[in-house]
Formats: sequence, C-alpha cells, structure tokens
Amino acid sequence: MLILKEKYSKDELTYLYSCVFERRTVQPVNSNMKGLIKNLEERNIPAIALSGWWTGKYGKIAEMENLRFVGLKQVDITFINTSPFKEDMIFPEFQNKSGIPMLKSGVILTALADKGLVLKAVLEKSNLHFKKIIFIDDDLE
Repeated sequence: MLILKEKYSKDELTYLYSCVFERRTVQPVNSNMKGLIKNLEERNIPAIALSGWWTGKYGKIAEMENLRFVGLKQVDITFINTSPFKEDMIFPEFQNKSGIPMLKSGVILTALADKGLVLKAVLEKSNLHFKKIIFIDDDLE
C-alpha cells in the first residue's frame, strides 16, 4: 500500500480502488445468515443491516451505496421485507468525506460515520423504539 501511495496521486488511487470495488464479490460470514433473516421475516421480527459502507461518488463509481446492494444480491439477502423503516432517509448532519449516511431499502449506510450515532438518528427520525437490538457483524476480524 505504501508503494502505491508513493507512485500514484490520491485521485489515481481512488480510481484504482473503485475498479477493485466494482469487481469484488462477497460471501456471508455465516452460511446460515440467509436462513436466519428468513426466519426473522416469518416471525415478523424486524431486521435491518447497519453498514459503515460509503455513499455517493467514489472514483469511477457514481453511487457507492448501490455496490452494497449488489453484494447483498450476490448472496440473495434483502432487508426490504424485514425492515421496520418504510421510507428511505438521508442524514446530511453526519456528512463527511466518505459520503452522506442514509437508510435505503432496510440498510443503514453510515459512510464511515459513527454507527451508534447514525442508528440513534434513524430511530429518532422514525420514532421507533425497541426493547432489544442485536448486532451481527459481517467482519470476521
């Protein structure tokens, strides 16, 4: 990585990374994830995704948030039917160099903003309250 930073400008690196992002494939951390989400849906238990993923333009990609949905589609996962949030939202108060946090189709994309603060804003804007919130991380590390 250090060698790349010495050889290419920030814009060139962003373009290069965007090419990599476009071609990447994903797989669930747990092979039972799709079944778990389906089970929650059948029991009418709300479920959403909370991702630190970027939004907006990045290199040659016009809307990074759409890549998150491409990845979910690759593993046949959707949160549209399980989300308690029926409208998409944006949160410009948390805008940063990685984008504007948003809620889209049952997925909260924080654009690297603090996940807890963005989740709190989504819940407040929706006037929803839950007894329990369970997190399942998609990162093995």
